[in-house]
Amino acid sequence: MSDFSVATLSEILASEALIGDRSRYSRQKAEADWYGAIRSLNQFLEVTPPRYPRISSTNDNQLISDIPPPYSHRGYVISGPSPVLMNPRLASDFTTLILTCESQFGSVGSVWGRERGFRLLPASHKGDIPVCAEKINQLPFQSAFPLSGDDPLMGERFCLVLTAEFSLVMVLGVNPANDPAFLFSFDPDLVKRSLLLLRQRMVKQSSTVPSHDHHYITQLDAIASQFPPVAPHYQTVTQFSRLLLQNSALPCDRPTQPKTNPSETVVVPQSPENLLTVGSSVGTDYTIRQSQAELLQAIAHEVRTPLTTILTLTRLLLKRPNFDPEVVRKRLESIDRECSIQIDRFNLIFRAVELEMSPNPPSSCEIPSNTGVQLTTMSLGDVFQNGLPRWQKQASQRNHTLEVILPKQLPSVVSDPTLLDQMLTGAIENFTRSLPSGSHIKVGVRLAGQLLKLQLESHSHTQTHSPFTVAPKSPLKSIGPVLMVQPETGSLSLNINVTKNLFQALGGKLVVRQRPQQGKVMTIFLPVQVR
Repeated sequence: MSDFSVATLSEILASEALIGDRSRYSRQKAEADWYGAIRSLNQFLEVTPPRYPRISSTNDNQLISDIPPPYSHRGYVISGPSPVLMNPRLASDFTTLILTCESQFGSVGSVWGRERGFRLLPASHKGDIPVCAEKINQLPFQSAFPLSGDDPLMGERFCLVLTAEFSLVMVLGVNPANDPAFLFSFDPDLVKRSLLLLRQRMVKQSSTVPSHDHHYITQLDAIASQFPPVAPHYQTVTQFSRLLLQNSALPCDRPTQPKTNPSETVVVPQSPENLLTVGSSVGTDYTIRQSQAELLQAIAHEVRTPLTTILTLTRLLLKRPNFDPEVVRKRLESIDRECSIQIDRFNLIFRAVELEMSPNPPSSCEIPSNTGVQLTTMSLGDVFQNGLPRWQKQASQRNHTLEVILPKQLPSVVSDPTLLDQMLTGAIENFTRSLPSGSHIKVGVRLAGQLLKLQLESHSHTQTHSPFTVAPKSPLKSIGPVLMVQPETGSLSLNINVTKNLFQALGGKLVVRQRPQQGKVMTIFLPVQVR
């Protein structure tokens, strides 16, 4: 069995790259995002003028890939296990290499010319779109290099682009939770590490391929030196993110199983022909179950995407070696922190909408088993240790103080770690937003039988009664089945019923009471691990 210290590109990107959604992906959603990203890449390259002019061959019968070094193309694209540049003219403008499974060499899915070029065969099924086969046959032969079928890379779909203006790596793989996910990054460091991983796999496999194919490794080294990974201009990231927003399917675009035949499933086709018509077939058999929920998801999607763009640029700036002014660094770190908080807020909205749209939403009588929430034994002490600095920062930004009273030993609870952290952060955020400046927030934790009781209450330095009794200037306004909005500030929050459902999905319970002279008190119950 082969030993891979770093098995996949997902492992490189998962820690720092941007993920379309930090909540769990369905395979179909991840594939839809991947196809949307490929279409976005093609559109972006088509409208972006190259820095260096393309030099065509004087011999009409000569393939572009036959032109010897120095390479005069716009850049280098390495992908697997199939091509990603679908416009014939665009494909001719780049030096390309396809890393594909060795079993595909000589198979019915590809043909090999005198230069061992790679071209997809036209679709042979009657139901396929004829235009796809026609366009595919117009593509130039593209070089390919075989990898072992046991190589973990062959379980992913990936694309790495090197140009004089930017470098980009994208992968359809898995996130740290081993859920299907689409990941991408413009970070030169991550692109460089990804390129090195691909080169190492080619070298490892070189002993099994003909000697005349070894020049692909030399070619890779030459092009990598001509187009080293570089940080992009902010307009590059912004424009690509906008295209990604337009081409990516929203989370609500998911298959609905037919009531008359629940065994059937809607499968996103995986053949490379789909890259030419991405978006045209995705969603064909989908139905909109709740128009209001779809609208909310669209709003969250459009807000989260620019925040993700800002986060990308911030992290790139933070990694610059000549970054000297400390005050600017602190401001950028604040932007990074704020963007992360906002992205988590909208991911929580996605989870809430998914829960409300599920066939069997949680009720107060039972813990749901099909809501996508995975309950596990976890340390509540770790949650407080990781979240307390962030919660105190939230409180101090509004001139509040936050006091957390914990027992000496916290028992383990049964919950979803990511969702619980987001829910506690959201609860504290809603508390701080509704309080007058200078309030003191107390969070108490204690055992209550087989449950852990977490209670939030506030004390004002200027009043003897709870400030929760002070009514806001305007009541919260519902904007759908999930969200409430404060008209004066425009701040969004989950409504109380949805919040209760989320805690119910965590195996817990939320109780909100309005007490005379004390105001609102929020109590959260979580199940304790039974030994």
